[in-house]
Amino acid sequence: MGKISYYEKEADIKNYTRFMFECNKALSGRQSYGHFHTSVELVYVLEGRHVGYVNGRAVELTRDKIFFFNPYDIHYYNYRYDNRLYVVLLGQEYLADYRAAFGNKAFPNRMEREAENLRVRRILEEWHSRYEYENYLRNAGYADLLLAELADIYPPVPAKKTAERDRAYRMLEFLNENYVRNITLGNLADHMGYNRAYCSQLFGKVMGTDFRSYLNDLRAAAAWKQMAEPDCEKTVLQVAMDCGFDSMNTFYRAFRRRYGKSPREMLSARGIE
Repeated sequence: MGKISYYEKEADIKNYTRFMFECNKALSGRQSYGHFHTSVELVYVLEGRHVGYVNGRAVELTRDKIFFFNPYDIHYYNYRYDNRLYVVLLGQEYLADYRAAFGNKAFPNRMEREAENLRVRRILEEWHSRYEYENYLRNAGYADLLLAELADIYPPVPAKKTAERDRAYRMLEFLNENYVRNITLGNLADHMGYNRAYCSQLFGKVMGTDFRSYLNDLRAAAAWKQMAEPDCEKTVLQVAMDCGFDSMNTFYRAFRRRYGKSPREMLSARGIE
């Protein structure tokens, strides 16, 4: 079964880009779960107030301010009704020229010089109007232009590593490898070599939720991944049990919390009976 949820594997496929204009009315009041990828991610706030969390720290930004997530930054968001955003993800292939110039240096997570950020906004607006996923050459050109403009405004600095973030990665790796099993916070604590209270506190700080909720979210995402496959012949019960749930009530609660709909509603929307 593929690795999912905390590690956005699809964001790390070859020549990957994602460029979205987001207005989060449908997600208002919800919170994403913590995740990371080797791609870089930029969020440009066009309107509203956007609250994000990176490596356990809360960041609140408003119009013409930018979030920047470097590779392996663990991050998540609170969605608001009035958000209007540009969201850009760039895979490693698009970072080659940046790496040649700056090595492994990193950008700050908060970019709050509104007047200078308008230079970035103009690049994003033009790129968005011409964006095609398959056009690698054009995307590479805009990516270089975007990163060069950011580097001019916010010179990259040596990347920082912390013991706390390394511990959080180890927690996530353990969950990703074992979510189909009947695991507990105690199992995680034993694996880490720390007590349960410390693991619970660190997990909540970095991931923005408790251990059990995050575990069931992983399982719900894995279940939907299976059910959405056109050739899936398993029943919902079989899928739920295969993904680690021992109760259908728990499965339905976790699924609706993640997707806002029941499995049947999600399948019907896809035209799957």
